[in-house]
Amino acid sequence: MLPRKEIASKNAYGSLVRPPSSSRESQQMVRKRRDITETDVQNWVKKGFGQGEGDAYSPWAKVRDVPSLGRSTRIAALRHKRIHNTYSDVETGHLLQTDFALGVIEIREQFALLPREETVEIAEELGLRHPTYPGTRVPIVMTSDLFVLRGEPSGGPFVLSVKRDEALHPGMKGLPRTLEKLQIEKRYWDCRNIPWRLVTQSHFDPVQVRNLALLRPSGKAWRSAEGQSRAADVAQRVASAKWRMRPLRALIESSGWGAQAMFEALGHAAWRRWLPLDMSCPLSMDCPLPLLGVRDAV
Repeated sequence: MLPRKEIASKNAYGSLVRPPSSSRESQQMVRKRRDITETDVQNWVKKGFGQGEGDAYSPWAKVRDVPSLGRSTRIAALRHKRIHNTYSDVETGHLLQTDFALGVIEIREQFALLPREETVEIAEELGLRHPTYPGTRVPIVMTSDLFVLRGEPSGGPFVLSVKRDEALHPGMKGLPRTLEKLQIEKRYWDCRNIPWRLVTQSHFDPVQVRNLALLRPSGKAWRSAEGQSRAADVAQRVASAKWRMRPLRALIESSGWGAQAMFEALGHAAWRRWLPLDMSCPLSMDCPLPLLGVRDAV
């Protein structure tokens, strides 16, 4: 068992779920309407949805706007003061795994493929019908699930389109139409020489994803000098020969900071890779942390 407070606030993958709070988010609820007009679309583009960068990035849609076949989740970003919005456990898993990857500096989810005229033109070139808003002839603004930026020398940006395995099953109803939309999306990114990849839950380790979710620190702790200092201290302590073989429960109870603070510091150290955890091993309160390549000299 991990700290009760952690489990109570997390979903199946452990991702933090945050309640809606922004008045700007309430403005987006109009997108649930079935009578979308061209004026609506132009207004959303003008307001900057699906655009921007860093703290100022705003997804084209958020979890309150779009019906989802899976679990909708809101996750606090680490590097920026905003919330990530995902629409299924599969998408949450890929966001967490990607955020943990070396070199990643920003993830923009529900990234708008603008200008919209470009995807309309691509659809025509491919001989495909461009998707429209339900009950209208208004072309939708297409989006990509995860637009990922990497710093040098890790490489340039790339894009992940996330689907459930079942959605791509040969016998799945609507598969031909799904593949048509994916063709349009892929061509959009091909034109920009940005790698695009179709991924499902088969492309990540669920144990690793759950560990990443359970250990994920708060954005405030990640960005603060105090949070970083505490994480560095924990990494050095836990990796030492004296502490390395102690069960996780003993590590937490002996910190003197309280279970929640110690657990977050552990997670912070693991996410910064200061504490080399084997994320493919399940965590247990009654077992030592699975450390990789730790020397006794620490």
